[in-house]
Amino acid sequence: MRDANLSIPMVGIGGIDEQNAESVIRAGANGVSLSH
Repeated sequence: MRDANLSIPMVGIGGIDEQNAESVIRAGANGVSLSH
């Protein structure tokens, strides 16, 4: 999608927590929202 210059909202649900949020952002996420 990045190669095609598409800009669409994406939502990932589950598997993201305070221990791995930094690596998720480094992998290309624009942000991470954590809820309990």
